[in-house]
Amino acid sequence: MAAYKAQFRPSSQLAAPQGSIGVFVICAESEERAQYLAASRDLSRLRQRQGTPMPFPPPEDALAYPYTDIERRVVAHHRRRQIVGTPETVKPRLEALAASYGVDEIVVLTITHDYAARKRSYTLLAEAFGLAPPAGC
Repeated sequence: MAAYKAQFRPSSQLAAPQGSIGVFVICAESEERAQYLAASRDLSRLRQRQGTPMPFPPPEDALAYPYTDIERRVVAHHRRRQIVGTPETVKPRLEALAASYGVDEIVVLTITHDYAARKRSYTLLAEAFGLAPPAGC
């Protein structure tokens, strides 16, 4: 981002540099619920990395999966690249991430096995930032 901003040249389409990052986020009412929901992505991401993509598993299946020690390390590595928690913990982490990269926008992606949980995650996140959730959420 620093290199982009340093090398940016204004044009008729864009007067100043603009940066954006994409972040995988799960936001829930409790830390336990957020971690529970994130278990699905943990297993899904592991399977993708192993070359065996499958449908997104329910959290129960992911939590029951017999991870090897190596697989647990892989999951922990990938967990560092996502933000999972309550609105009170997710918001400051997103703000810090945006500040560290010097970006103007964060694109949030939430994938959960349960569509209602996904909608709730987006709603909680919108409320944390003082935004009105889209109609229907």
